[in-house]
Amino acid sequence: MASATPLDNRAKSHNTIFISHSRCRQHDPGPGTLDRPTRLDAIFTTLDQEKFKSLTRATAQAASRECLLRIHTSELIERLQKATPE
Repeated sequence: MASATPLDNRAKSHNTIFISHSRCRQHDPGPGTLDRPTRLDAIFTTLDQEKFKSLTRATAQAASRECLLRIHTSELIERLQKATPE
């Protein structure tokens, strides 16, 4: 086994959790942005490697309206709710 790199040592000294949801793959903001389904697929493929097997993973939960209001205006939330199919 190769010796650990500084990045490997840093990763071992931190508690990290990867939080995602299967619906994230449905988000496609269009051309010209980095946030697209193929990027998320590449992340999942990388995290499937043996060196990431100990990474804690969790499924993201829906945010409450109260939580969303901490960072977004009520007008934006209402506009998005009207534009989003149930």
